[in-house]
Amino acid sequence: MTTTTTTATPTPPPANDANEKTKESSNKKKTNKNKNRKKELSQRATTEQIAKEMFTAAGILENENEEKIIKENFVNDAAEYFHKHQNFANKWLHLLTTPMLIFTGQCYLQRYEIPVPEYMVDMAYDFAKKYGINHLLYIFAKPTMSHAACAFFYICYASTRDFFAATLWLMCWGIPSTLMSIACMYSWTPIMPQVIKYGWFGGWFMQVVVGHGVIEKRRPTLARGGVRYFIPTFIKTTLYAPFYVWLEVLFGVLLYWPELADEIDDRVDEMNAKEEKELRLKRKKKKTT
Repeated sequence: MTTTTTTATPTPPPANDANEKTKESSNKKKTNKNKNRKKELSQRATTEQIAKEMFTAAGILENENEEKIIKENFVNDAAEYFHKHQNFANKWLHLLTTPMLIFTGQCYLQRYEIPVPEYMVDMAYDFAKKYGINHLLYIFAKPTMSHAACAFFYICYASTRDFFAATLWLMCWGIPSTLMSIACMYSWTPIMPQVIKYGWFGGWFMQVVVGHGVIEKRRPTLARGGVRYFIPTFIKTTLYAPFYVWLEVLFGVLLYWPELADEIDDRVDEMNAKEEKELRLKRKKKKTT
């Protein structure tokens, strides 16, 4: 008799097990990708390191001591401004009136043209006629003190070692304000002197009297140093105050550079504690007298 041997065919694994294995493999791949991504992000240079490398390559930053001194001065000045502007309403008031002051100042500076060689003016006119951009003639062919002021502000802000924030200020605030001042001075020429006068003095009144006198009840940064140092303090404050307002927007809205924001906040807390101690001593002296 012939015996037939039947070989048992292996049963395929169930579909659920195969799906679980594919899920596990995909999860492992995702975790590996996340780990590699974290390693790449940790190895990338921060904004502070990039700025440091740029300034060392340019020869502006020679040693670490110079960098520490510049950073401490910047943090101290920014903390002084933030210390004088802690009230929420006063912050919003400065956020609204500072662009108005810059705009009116640039409109006033538009009156004073910078002398340019004639061949450069002719080249700009020919270029504008060729490509049909006649509306930009006044921007390219007639530079004014407003252009120079915008460039000077940008150079001063970039020298604080925060090149990225300074460039953002130039793109989002400096250049648009310059273009608006040019357009308004050439479109609304008869009424612009009144706009400049009331906008400039009204902005200062709102900041100094309403913001600091009524709302904040703290002396503005202009009063630091007394009458003797009023002029240099006024120049420094009007120069860097727009940048501090811009930094406040970046810190609050975009969560920009948390380490720098924390360092400035710590310095502000130290100033608040010092101010409270001085107030207590004054109250004790009044009670004793």
